[in-house]
Amino acid sequence: MKRFLANLRNRATLADAMLAELHGVRQFQAEFAALQQQSSENEDGVRAEAARQRGALLSEVAEQRALLDALLKAQELALARLDAVNGKLVRMERSIASAPSPASAGALTADGPHRAHRGAIRVHFFFQLPEVWTTWESVWRACTQSPSIETTIVLLPFMHASAGDASRARRFLAERGLPFVHLSAYRLEEEQPDLVFLQNPYDSTRPPELAVDRLVDQGVRIAYIPYGLDVGGGQDNLRWQYDLEVQRSAWRVFVRSEDHRRMYGLHCQSGNRNVMVTGHPKIDNIVARCLPAEARRQRPGQDERKRILWCPHFTVEKGGWATFMALYDSILSFFEREPSDLCLIVRPHPLFFGRLNEVAAQAPVTEAQLRQRLGQSPWIVFDETEDYSAAFQSSDALMTDAGSFLLEYLPTEKPILYLHNPDGPGLNESAGFVDAYYRASDFSAVRDFFEMVRKGDDPGREERLSLIPSLLHRTDGTVGAQIANHIAQEWAQGLPVLASHASAPSNKDRE
Repeated sequence: MKRFLANLRNRATLADAMLAELHGVRQFQAEFAALQQQSSENEDGVRAEAARQRGALLSEVAEQRALLDALLKAQELALARLDAVNGKLVRMERSIASAPSPASAGALTADGPHRAHRGAIRVHFFFQLPEVWTTWESVWRACTQSPSIETTIVLLPFMHASAGDASRARRFLAERGLPFVHLSAYRLEEEQPDLVFLQNPYDSTRPPELAVDRLVDQGVRIAYIPYGLDVGGGQDNLRWQYDLEVQRSAWRVFVRSEDHRRMYGLHCQSGNRNVMVTGHPKIDNIVARCLPAEARRQRPGQDERKRILWCPHFTVEKGGWATFMALYDSILSFFEREPSDLCLIVRPHPLFFGRLNEVAAQAPVTEAQLRQRLGQSPWIVFDETEDYSAAFQSSDALMTDAGSFLLEYLPTEKPILYLHNPDGPGLNESAGFVDAYYRASDFSAVRDFFEMVRKGDDPGREERLSLIPSLLHRTDGTVGAQIANHIAQEWAQGLPVLASHASAPSNKDRE
């Protein structure tokens, strides 16, 4: 019995020892688990901190690179201007050394520097953006064919934060065989143009030596054809489109309609006596290259899907005209799913990607991501060519934000969807014609338009086309010729400063 009790006590002691050891093991496990958790948390923290520092470093590198690019561009521009100033000083010294007597000088310049010659009128086109060439194309061709006009294209930089590749303009001219002189080889005082066409009304986009006041001081007449069709609303836009120094000081502003001329009377400080209704030269190009919808023929082997042309505006920031931020994902997703009988042509505004990069912090997609996505679907075509007439011709319908295409596409006789941003500045009072267009502010209405185009329906066609005569004045392809003839006739009569109140004859007048 004693042996049994002793054995039992030994077992109890052993059990206590084992329990104590088990408790120690569990305590060790708990401590080990805590260490593992702490290590994991530390590792996550280290990774997060490393990622944050890497992101900050990449951001700093990008900022420094952008700053360096800006400094290099500024340096290049400063050197070019310094060379120009140096050249002017040299020419002034030569001019002073060889100056004629006061009597002979007075006889030579009695009618001002632009009257020193009485041969053909010298008309210079100050070219900056390839996409705006269609505004001038028919005018330039008509001028080159006139024996009374000498034409020169002068290539200027386009000085704008969203401008993009500066070499595009040079390539455009060279590849199309258009003769030009670069600004670096051009001297206004030596060339002495009688008349200069400007591509846009913004002096800030041109070198200071070619600002409006400098041209006027040199006795140069200014001609302006609106680069867009001026439908955007908002007080700032009304000033930009109608009441800058270009519009105020121009010898002629050639416009698309009587209503357009009325807008100059309402909003241009100097009035509209210098505004002449001719129709818009852009329409010459569209009429020549884009067949009406019923005359469009499929080319052999061409996909017979209906093509919808989408042209987002560049004002993608909050409060702009663009609907891109609200609609882009739904539109692209629709065409990525191989829609029945439809495909999409995407042609953004020339300044679109520049502005998208400027507001990158607020944008849901980067330029690189968007370009990659546009290139992945066989049912989406991304068009960045300078000439949009091919897109007009090959498409079956247009959807676009506020902008000139709302009117330029009209002569094609194809359906047009106006994409309205309810949070943007809208349209001005001259754009009431969009009431005859299809309209969308959300993707549901956009999808309805897709279905309508797919079926070949266009219930608003007749009402829309009935507006063409009043909106565009002339659609017979002769606007450029009318403008060139007017310049030659006015030159022959002494080139008076202001236009008469009479408009160029309309299609109806000609008939």
